[in-house]
Amino acid sequence: MTRLNRTKCTAGAVAVALTGLVSGCGAPDLSAMRPTVQKQAAAVMVVGKPDFMPTTPVSASGDEPLMMETVQSSTGSFLNQANTLLQHQDVTNCVIAVDDAGALDSDISQLAQKYAHVHFDILTNQAPSDISASNVAIVSQDANAVDFAIGWLVGVWASNLVKTQQLSLQPAVGYAVSGVSASRQKAFFAGLYTANPAAQIVNMTGSNNSASNNTSNSSAGNSTTTTSTAPTQYPVVSGVVVGGNLAQPVAESIAQNAPIVFDLTGASTTLPNLSVYPGHLAPSRATDLIDQISGGHWQAGSTSVIDSTSVTLNTQLMPPPVVDAWQTLAQTLEQAPNTWQTDYAKLPDATRNLLQSQFGLA
Repeated sequence: MTRLNRTKCTAGAVAVALTGLVSGCGAPDLSAMRPTVQKQAAAVMVVGKPDFMPTTPVSASGDEPLMMETVQSSTGSFLNQANTLLQHQDVTNCVIAVDDAGALDSDISQLAQKYAHVHFDILTNQAPSDISASNVAIVSQDANAVDFAIGWLVGVWASNLVKTQQLSLQPAVGYAVSGVSASRQKAFFAGLYTANPAAQIVNMTGSNNSASNNTSNSSAGNSTTTTSTAPTQYPVVSGVVVGGNLAQPVAESIAQNAPIVFDLTGASTTLPNLSVYPGHLAPSRATDLIDQISGGHWQAGSTSVIDSTSVTLNTQLMPPPVVDAWQTLAQTLEQAPNTWQTDYAKLPDATRNLLQSQFGLA
């Protein structure tokens, strides 16, 4: 029998926890434990190990008491555990904290339909694609804003390299991105060229040379021609932008040449010199949400945000100007909507024509 971890949070000194045995035997009679004054009850389901969840149990800081139970789950056991918790009519809110909510699309949609009286709040780094129920609210990282920021930081890094190494030309930055939406790629280039209009991007496509070798046999009176193919060569670059599905030969070339790596999607964590990549929601998002639930504030819909933790920088590889640039940019993006579409539209025609011909971005 596995007893769920319980987090108790109340106003003042009052503390009331939801009951909860998720498996093994029947749950106690909640009606007998119900307090005299009706209180809100929340089930918090932590799926996997999302980086944004606080290391200490979340609790409400408001004046209204909130019964709350925190459950550690996985994508495989999520649906069964959720049904066990939500069968209690006392539960008014269900918070789901997960790194990639896309893996739970169908499960959450099913739960939202089945428990229409429950408000579902999803906290996630990667937004789901197909959840739009009227009793579901989603807070997710703005992927476009994150990639805009990464593009900006690539531009600052390249400019800093020119200055510190006294280069006469911009350093070549490779681009090996596949399976990433056009909007995210455009956001990246909007950030890159806004920060550094002279940035030099190189498509990481391979090339090889074939050599013919003629040999003759005078006694037989004939000759043969053999063709040898040289290994595929990829551009040698100072930095490289990766994202999505990275082809194995490209990954091997990057590993061999070890340029500075900027990752748009966080899918290439094994590459050497990984320097900038997507981060996660701020831990305060979880505590703020619990406070809102405790205060009776709830609204359906989807909200995309960016926090100071939304981009991760390896400070051993990124120079101080790049680190400082992110701190400044993060404050701007937190306070104002990301305008990457406007910035992309402002790029020179020659730049946008290059992006269309090289990477198919209209």
